[in-house]
Amino acid sequence: MSVKFSFEGKEILASSNREELIIYDLDSNKVSTHIKKAHNDDINSVCFAHTYNSNIIYSASDDGHINVWDRRTLANKRSVIGKFVGHREGLTYVVSKEDGIYLASNAKD
Repeated sequence: MSVKFSFEGKEILASSNREELIIYDLDSNKVSTHIKKAHNDDINSVCFAHTYNSNIIYSASDDGHINVWDRRTLANKRSVIGKFVGHREGLTYVVSKEDGIYLASNAKD
């Protein structure tokens, strides 16, 4: 559904219509992170939060939520570290200002 290169160009962040997030490491040529059931509906858009640090990622879904993930907590089987709510319909796009603070979203509402 959505793919983004990390800012340093070493990873690809992808989403699926199976409610999954996948991070593919281009150097090792394999999936480094796979999050199943990341949302309750299709994940339409993903992005990295910061130019210099690819640990924080955002995912936007038809469930109406933007989920915030910290890859450092995923090794301990932790889930979402934050959630933005407020849209009444599914989200179609999320983009970061690349500073780790600001993001913008677009939705069907």
